[in-house]
Amino acid sequence: MICQNCGAHNRESATQCRNCQQAFMPHVSGNKTTKTIFQTPLRQASEPNISTFDNEHSAHHSHDFSQAMDQEINDNTIPLYYQSAPFKQRVDIETVDTKIIERPSATKSRMLWSTVAFLSIVILAMIAFRFIPENQTGASLMYVEAEKIYQSGNYTASLVMFQQYLREYPEDDLAAMAKQRITEIKTRLQSIKNQQTMQLVMGLMSKAQKAFEQQHYLVPEDDNVIHYTSEVLKIAPSNSEAIDMRARIVKYYQDQAEKALKRRRFKTAGRYFENILKIIPDDQNTLRQLEKLNK
Repeated sequence: MICQNCGAHNRESATQCRNCQQAFMPHVSGNKTTKTIFQTPLRQASEPNISTFDNEHSAHHSHDFSQAMDQEINDNTIPLYYQSAPFKQRVDIETVDTKIIERPSATKSRMLWSTVAFLSIVILAMIAFRFIPENQTGASLMYVEAEKIYQSGNYTASLVMFQQYLREYPEDDLAAMAKQRITEIKTRLQSIKNQQTMQLVMGLMSKAQKAFEQQHYLVPEDDNVIHYTSEVLKIAPSNSEAIDMRARIVKYYQDQAEKALKRRRFKTAGRYFENILKIIPDDQNTLRQLEKLNK
């Protein structure tokens, strides 16, 4: 017999516990099922003073005690537990157990609805993508990419992409906007080119002016007025400042040649005429003057 107060093992015929001296209820034999009502809280069993029981006997009685406790909890004596103050903790434990049992069900429900919602979104996206024309999707992507490059300031690359877009998707809804953007890009590129040209011309003319003040008209070879003004006229053929500076140098050589002829310094005059031909290779008046000097 197991003491319900301390959990110690006792003989079946014992009337009180050998460990805690707790009196046992009288055992009634018969066909009726014995129901035991405990009015004191269960405590963890302490080590029994009797060491003669073997492990098999202890395990057997522990199993019988667990079955007896399950029977007591499930039978009609449960209300008596609630009437006793020490068993109020039983109500709290059952409440907690109920919540713990209900949580997995709520979690599964939420997971189920989340899965259904996710699958619905995926299916709708697939349907929408299926009904979008492939060429329209490609056209939109190309236009967006070209616009992105344009906004970054790379006008040359964006111009190439917009032109390619019009070649591949001439009937697309964004074709009109692409044409307008191409016009804007060409205007910008021309403006940038004009600014760059102007800056280059101004730099060359500044060097030409400095060489003119030093009377470096034809020499040194890469640092003289004629060299700088020739580069300017390649870029801007109608640049009046460069044309006027070259004309002043030609006039200077013509004056020096006439002075040399008056002094009968024919070789010196010939060198001035040759300098004029370096500036104006086909000048007929200069060619005639050289022809006279060579006779």
